[in-house]
Amino acid sequence: LRSNSSGNYGCFNVYTNIDFQSWAKHTAAVNGSHGAHPMMNLDEGEYLSQYSFGDSYHGSESHGYLYRSWVTGMDVNDAGGNIKLIDLNRGNYTNNIVGNVLGWHPMTNDTGFAYLMTGSPGYTDQAVIIRAGYPNVANNSLTEAQVWLDTYPWLVYPDPVVTNSWIYHCNYDFKTRTKIVISGEETSLADSMVYSATPTNSLVIFPPVNPNDPYILNVTNWQAGHRLIYGTNFVAASGQVSHTRTSISGRTATSGRVVTP
Repeated sequence: LRSNSSGNYGCFNVYTNIDFQSWAKHTAAVNGSHGAHPMMNLDEGEYLSQYSFGDSYHGSESHGYLYRSWVTGMDVNDAGGNIKLIDLNRGNYTNNIVGNVLGWHPMTNDTGFAYLMTGSPGYTDQAVIIRAGYPNVANNSLTEAQVWLDTYPWLVYPDPVVTNSWIYHCNYDFKTRTKIVISGEETSLADSMVYSATPTNSLVIFPPVNPNDPYILNVTNWQAGHRLIYGTNFVAASGQVSHTRTSISGRTATSGRVVTP
């Protein structure tokens, strides 16, 4: 998406029909880096199937932020393999993953569905919430296939600094079916990092993603999604039922589990 630029803000987009590659199966809708150390890029309120902070092909990345987005793990082009909802390759440090919903409820009991990728799995029926510290964007091998201009013999894989330096907080995932929080940290999230009210040209519900209400997410929370499904923007008018957000009894996300690599 950005090659090697920094300081960008992407918000309230709906990504679908993502490219399928036979060697990598389902590829990321957003790849935050394909260059030399982009940093301080923020993606907020996005709807997408997979998110990569950077492929680490030409260098490292840092200080990225994924906020209040729904990473579904599903797409019309999905062939059922190598689904990595969040992909943080080696050298992607000090990133923030906060307030997101990861996956969707039919994935919970899928064969081969795991929280964190381990080992060197193949591509058939392999789906994970997070793949962290792997050296290659194109495969799940822990053997380095693409070196940077300098070699780093001290690197081990999976690169432990990826998860040791991140902030992973207030994310609901459909593997653990919990909202994972950092103990003692603030759990009241701002609706947006930028907007104080609903950008009606972009959203139907503001914010579009709430990790406390993971079961009522819908692509039509986004105006782009509403156009995709119905062919028109949603407009609240007299006699028209407005979209509302309500909790479903017994299905509110819980907290208290700290993620570990």
